[in-house]
Amino acid sequence: MSVSQTSRKEDATFALRSTNVDLVRSKSMKQPKIGGGLMKTLKKKLGEAVSKFIIYERLPMNLSNSPWLHNLIIAAAEVGPSVKCPTPYEVSDVYLEAEYKSMQEWISKLKTTWKEKGVTIMCDGWTDSVNHTHIMNFLVYCSKGTIFLKSIDASNVDSRNTDYYFQLLDKVVDEVGEEFVIQVVTDNEKALKAAGQKLMEKFILLRLVDGDEKPTMGFIYEAIDRAKQSIQKSSRYYSQYQEIIDKRWRFMHSDLHSAGMSL
Repeated sequence: MSVSQTSRKEDATFALRSTNVDLVRSKSMKQPKIGGGLMKTLKKKLGEAVSKFIIYERLPMNLSNSPWLHNLIIAAAEVGPSVKCPTPYEVSDVYLEAEYKSMQEWISKLKTTWKEKGVTIMCDGWTDSVNHTHIMNFLVYCSKGTIFLKSIDASNVDSRNTDYYFQLLDKVVDEVGEEFVIQVVTDNEKALKAAGQKLMEKFILLRLVDGDEKPTMGFIYEAIDRAKQSIQKSSRYYSQYQEIIDKRWRFMHSDLHSAGMSL
């Protein structure tokens, strides 16, 4: 069943008001104590408004967890009901452009850290079983964050063989900067793995696990522990990630490798 936006205008009676400071947590002022009954009423009012916005605009339900929605509510409470929402033109031609410039600045700042510890290029292919569209996504990961580099539509490529993937990966490494790339991570497609081997023959890559001078499995154990600590600090879904990591790690675990960590 579909309900038009026009038919819902009369029901859109809820508006955030600047005087409802109880809806906003501000560092500059203390939130007054609110009785349980009043807080329940306010929460219901806010919940109904947010839910109607999501439902009738046909948006994903998990939008209610978005930090940007939280920021929107705070900003609306701060400016008050007299300030109108931006027009579609302002969103698409003013604020979108401003956000794009802001993102470009963030990416430029992130790139300055690449020379510190290097980057990992991540490649993932995806095929649509219905239309047989084949898309390849490339991301660049470093210790400060991950950026989306580009997507390649390989749907019309006659033969996605080792040579094709090698040329593709070679161009991406050149685009990112050979001096920054430590490793390339791909999916398990046979041709991609073979292309990765050819890439290693062309470039001098850091190979932590199979170094020759000194066993490095102990370093891997320590790196896994550091990774788990970082995830715990930065993600509220830490327990889910930890379960995945631990499951894989138990499969690889051996007493010999554990001893190597303590040496």
